[in-house]
Amino acid sequence: MLIEFFGLPGSGKSTMSRLVAKLLLRRGLIVDEITFDLDHRRRRFDKLLAKLARLVRYAFAHPCHALADLIRITATRQATLVDLGKVAFNWFFIASLASRKRSPSRITVLDQGVAQAMWSIGFAARNEKSFDRLLADMPGAALRPDLIIHVRTDFATIGDRLAARQRQQSRLDAFGRDHQALARAEANCDAIIGKLTSSGTPVIEVENRDPGQLVADARLIAGAILTVVNEQRLAAGGWLRHDIPRPETREALRTDRTLSGSTLPLSRHIAISGARGDVMTTKLGKRHDRSRP
Repeated sequence: MLIEFFGLPGSGKSTMSRLVAKLLLRRGLIVDEITFDLDHRRRRFDKLLAKLARLVRYAFAHPCHALADLIRITATRQATLVDLGKVAFNWFFIASLASRKRSPSRITVLDQGVAQAMWSIGFAARNEKSFDRLLADMPGAALRPDLIIHVRTDFATIGDRLAARQRQQSRLDAFGRDHQALARAEANCDAIIGKLTSSGTPVIEVENRDPGQLVADARLIAGAILTVVNEQRLAAGGWLRHDIPRPETREALRTDRTLSGSTLPLSRHIAISGARGDVMTTKLGKRHDRSRP
């Protein structure tokens, strides 16, 4: 099962993905965090080599797809050749992860995945029509994640987090205080989410505003993921005992809704879109202007 955390740089998706992965590991599930491990636990040169090795294997295994994707990405007319090289490299690395064989017995958690790679391509695209065509064509069913957690927060918080970074990690870092740039970037996020939900990818929307709510939201997300895993295993004829929530977490999960399901008061910070893109819950609580704290 492939799960992607998606959102603007500085929205808190890496922090949220780490918390959810820990909760799933605590339940006894097999979880790998390839992108988090590479970006946060390896030296820069080792990280580059590991990504390059995966990229090369993917290109040799899927030469026609790789060439077609490269042509589409080039047609977006990135702002500079450096931008083109970065987004193409990142896309093929992510494609190498998303194309791996999946199993309900193993959960791959990406703090940046297919949706994030597409957003990165759109960020510096000068040919918007080409990017729109790329968005309409990609990703194919083989690359789409099984679930996306879309993490949002207000623009002031994003600006503070990007300014606090010791080194630039994203091209958006330089625009952290520019709310118009953030609004355009978020519009691209919404377009990508719309494309993926319309093609059948379930999406959990998370408003990551309150640090005190972070752990509770992570528990709810882990509970929803657990439900999907169990449904897949039931469909395959199996249900593992370690999938049952531990006593200390049952109360937190008692009010969870399933992604296919019927009753779901998550928190006022979370909403879920269904497996065919239909919204199963409306956004709870008042919708905030993200340009304000």
